[in-house]
Amino acid sequence: MKLAVIGGAGLLGSTAAFCAGGMDVLEEIRLLDIRENMTMSHVMDMDQALSSCSRTKVTKGDYKRLEDCELILITASVPETGTGTRDSYLQANRDIVTEICSKLRGLNQNHVIINAVNPVDVINVVIQDCTGLGRRQIIGFSANDTLRLKWAVAKVLNIGADRVDAICLGEHGEKTVPLFSRIFIDQKYVRLDARQKEAVLLETRSWFSRYQALQSGRTSGWTSGVQLARIIAAIASDSGQVLPCSVILDGEYGYRAVSVGVPARLGARGITEIMELALSGEEQGQLDGAVKKIHSLLQSIRN
Repeated sequence: MKLAVIGGAGLLGSTAAFCAGGMDVLEEIRLLDIRENMTMSHVMDMDQALSSCSRTKVTKGDYKRLEDCELILITASVPETGTGTRDSYLQANRDIVTEICSKLRGLNQNHVIINAVNPVDVINVVIQDCTGLGRRQIIGFSANDTLRLKWAVAKVLNIGADRVDAICLGEHGEKTVPLFSRIFIDQKYVRLDARQKEAVLLETRSWFSRYQALQSGRTSGWTSGVQLARIIAAIASDSGQVLPCSVILDGEYGYRAVSVGVPARLGARGITEIMELALSGEEQGQLDGAVKKIHSLLQSIRN
């Protein structure tokens, strides 16, 4: 399978490409970016670095050479600033993604798109509107919410994160929905007490604003790169692995025409199955709130 990374000169695109390349599941990675010198520097460096551990080739791509790329990762976006919310990037990123999609419309319609542009849930629908692709061919990157929930639970309980199984649904943003009804340690259900829940929520809900407040000028490239590589590998290997993604729903969980974070089974053609979990009343209410917010953001760019 061939992967194209649109935004491949940036931190997120290049990190995801390198992490995926090191997994030796791709035939070729093509990097595209408006910064051609930086793109070529990544190609030269990455192709050489991967040659010692992987058969994946890294080349410089352009839109004319995407016809045979079965997988396209979009990371091109405006630089993140200390805004404290992903929603503030909506208008500018919508314009960037719309322009990219106008160049993708001429390709065959068999490719899968992984979207890592914020706000992910809204941009997913923008991509479908612009490309006409089926909803199962568009995968929004929201895996970091689940990763941070596992990390926070492990931190609060003072255990290794590899022992924790948990998942977040909802918006990739302020309306993420951590499922405290599905926390497992060593595959055994664990009920967190009120103090522990509050500590976990404090860690997860303040993380993005605390990171943005550093004004480092960089996104969470390492975290996102590792998680994006897992999604890429699941698709490239047709593994059927279930991973948290933002998915355009059509009746699942009772919602339609909105993209929201849920667990999805991934394969070579994209999303093969959307897993519907039983939710507590509180969790269902939180998910309703997340969907309402995403719908509101969609309406704001369609009016």
